[in-house]
Amino acid sequence: MRPRTRFVYGSWPPPSNSVVAAQRGRLPIYAGGHCRTCRHPIDNMICRVKLALVLCLFLAVGVDCRRFRVSDPGLKIGVTKTGGEYFFSFRTCRGQRVEIPWINVSRRVSCAKNGSTQCEVAVTDASITGISDHWRYGEVPPGYVVKKCEPLQAGYTYEIQAAGAAGGDRTFTLKQDGDLIVGPDSCK
Repeated sequence: MRPRTRFVYGSWPPPSNSVVAAQRGRLPIYAGGHCRTCRHPIDNMICRVKLALVLCLFLAVGVDCRRFRVSDPGLKIGVTKTGGEYFFSFRTCRGQRVEIPWINVSRRVSCAKNGSTQCEVAVTDASITGISDHWRYGEVPPGYVVKKCEPLQAGYTYEIQAAGAAGGDRTFTLKQDGDLIVGPDSCK
């Protein structure tokens, strides 16, 4: 193996006596050939370290998951009442359509605890197109099975949870007159 030679950065070819250059206060850099990435006549290790630092800086500062879509978006669930029926709409936090394989509506007992499941709908056949826009409470779409679906009662707070994209949830309260008070959605 050939011994590595030293040169003072900025001088090419390296001087024949690099010890003298080091004694004059110039910092020597080891010459190991040309860098494959940037083609500078410096040590490959230094070039790799610079490249790694630039990549780390880009990842730490320049990457925004929402802009580059690195992760799945959350699920935005809308709750509305039309006539005497309750409808739930599903979109990603970016407003895109998404298929929903599972929905669970449960009664809230307290702020931190869910009570019993009121309604649960799940897909049974993965080959069918799932619920993508809206779902009427209690409806059984083709290819789905309803495990339980009891009527919603006024005066209670409920939470709907749905799978699809990264999933999401939303709380809503039915007032005594049947109107809705809808809590914040899971999108930030």
